Amino acid sequence: MLVVVIAIVVLLLLAAVIVVARRPRVEVLAPLEGVEIKPGGGARGSPLPVVLVHGLLGFARIGLPGLRVHYFRGIVQHLESLGCHVHAVRLPPYASVPARAKRLVAAIEALPHERVDLIAHSLGGLDARYALAHLGLDKRVRSLVTIGTPHHGTPIADLALTGPIGWAHKLLRALGLPIAALEWLSTEAPERFNREVPDAPGVRYARVVGGM
Repeated sequence: MLVVVIAIVVLLLLAAVIVVARRPRVEVLAPLEGVEIKPGGGARGSPLPVVLVHGLLGFARIGLPGLRVHYFRGIVQHLESLGCHVHAVRLPPYASVPARAKRLVAAIEALPHERVDLIAHSLGGLDARYALAHLGLDKRVRSLVTIGTPHHGTPIADLALTGPIGWAHKLLRALGLPIAALEWLSTEAPERFNREVPDAPGVRYARVVGGM
């Protein structure tokens, strides 16, 4: 029974972070200091190492019999082909945003690079924003690109918290297996989050979103 409950919750959460991109677009939210805008091209700065931040229930890679699954499949190889050093961090898969953000800061501080660029998927975008605003990560980061991040929450999280299957979340909490990240993904959380987690001065923000 427990396995079934966990499987249902996992499937719903995965559905929450899948973006079916029909008309993808990139929104640049803040300028990047010292960037030259070239005619016919985008903003280009000097190349920096890139740190990849996974989302809810994420991982670096999973080894299965005869199969090895990478969370950022093909992304590392592509960025390295462009001359970038790439690091994929591992965060607590279902912990709260502050806990995941703290681990993200520790991982980046352990790197031998003065500054990096961040690419964060789903919940990882909230982790990065929190770390930049409250944990001093802005001193080590030039830019943050979020991909499919629920900056305004997701109704799928509401379903798992208070909706028809809210009992599943309560059961997991009673069994000592809380998915703390859910509370940060609800549609009620972003108003406070966006008010208390402002953009860090000097860091360039961009988000990649899609239409359903």
